[in-house]
Amino acid sequence: MESNETIPDLKLKIELVPQTARIYSIRREVSPETWNFIRQMCYQKYSNRCGICGIEGKPLECHEMWDYHEDTCMQKFGGLIALCPDCHDVKHIGMAHIKAGNGLLDFDELIRHFCKVNQCTEKEYKQHFKDATEEYERRSKIKWNFDNDGFVENLKKSQTYHSGKGK
Repeated sequence: MESNETIPDLKLKIELVPQTARIYSIRREVSPETWNFIRQMCYQKYSNRCGICGIEGKPLECHEMWDYHEDTCMQKFGGLIALCPDCHDVKHIGMAHIKAGNGLLDFDELIRHFCKVNQCTEKEYKQHFKDATEEYERRSKIKWNFDNDGFVENLKKSQTYHSGKGK
């Protein structure tokens, strides 16, 4: 069952990572040097623009996309996208709440960013947030298996080769 269908065609969606899926990350599986290379390639792929709102000239962040298949309990790697900090904070809205509580971001401004990108109202944002929260709660009850389509294994082979250990 997919959530967030009450507001069609959202460009920017909240993606709350299920509590039971937070242990796995591509970034944690590779060296800092390899992650830096990966994220730089991601930024180039998106021509140094945010892959959602298209803004350029702001620092970019590399976001891991995941697909959740509840029928098979499979969390599948869906790729990487370059995001501006505002779009990335929306994706991780729970962390954004913490940042806002610590005075590190203006949460109302983040909601305005969501509404501007999606050309929607604050009421529609609130409905999307509610849907995303329900999805998070449901998915957090599942023990997820991970499928990265060999992405990490290929990176590790490449990392070994490029470090001179695989020659």
